[in-house]
Amino acid sequence: MNASKLRLLEHHPTYHSTCNTMEKNEEVLNAFLEGWRDEDYQKMFDNAQITWKDKKTVKNIEALFSFVRLKAFKGISSSTLNSVKRTFVTELTLEGGDKVISAINVICEAAPYEPRTYGTWGVNPLSVMNITQQMPMEKKKDPVKKPVKKPASGIKKSK
Repeated sequence: MNASKLRLLEHHPTYHSTCNTMEKNEEVLNAFLEGWRDEDYQKMFDNAQITWKDKKTVKNIEALFSFVRLKAFKGISSSTLNSVKRTFVTELTLEGGDKVISAINVICEAAPYEPRTYGTWGVNPLSVMNITQQMPMEKKKDPVKKPVKKPASGIKKSK
């Protein structure tokens, strides 16, 4: 990149934003999932992808996620498609104990429909629904029952 383009880029209003470090996309994902766990839909909306938020409100994200409670989440792996998209494979523990594996996309954008490296990271809320595996809650096994000894048959009555 030549010096004049770099100077222009440095003066761009979002140049010093979260996309300059890959660690920020993990922070955005964690904040989004913490918001879901805590039923803080404003926090989820604040950490959602710019394109998804375009012409939407907090009520839209609440409608998508309020039907099930998130109890816990754990990152499994991540992959970087390019400098503006990263996918996180995440284990989500839902209310009731069921677990699902989800492939969640975090996108860097400068404006709606404008992926840019000098933008802001945000979670694509619909990608949270990318369930790649479902693991129902393990049921507790019944303890092994010992056989009950029956009295011997053919016992004679005393006279």
